[in-house]
Amino acid sequence: MKSVAVFCGAQPNNSEEIRQEVTRLGHYLGEKGLTLVFGGYDKGLMGLVSSSALEKGARVIGVTIPMFADLLDGEAKWEVIVEKDYPTRKTKIMDLADGFIALPGGMGTLDELTEAMCL
Repeated sequence: MKSVAVFCGAQPNNSEEIRQEVTRLGHYLGEKGLTLVFGGYDKGLMGLVSSSALEKGARVIGVTIPMFADLLDGEAKWEVIVEKDYPTRKTKIMDLADGFIALPGGMGTLDELTEAMCL
């Protein structure tokens, strides 16, 4: 396995315990030399797992859509792939990843995880 997609939320309201575990996951991915593939946003758990993985030297690829790419304003510290819409974004994430992890999130996280399990 060379790459892992992490599906999770971008909301900031997570407990300290969850934030610590997400940080540990990001560090682990980097320490094991795995590539992190994620939704490409820098807030909430998405931002935390990506920054933690980067701290430990992981290659990080964020796959997003134009609306959210514009919010990053060229400030992303990871590779950014912009897809035209959510369905093509999900397909790209799944094409890039060898494995999948779901963390707390919302309906989008559930949708991504369900699709990954069905393919």
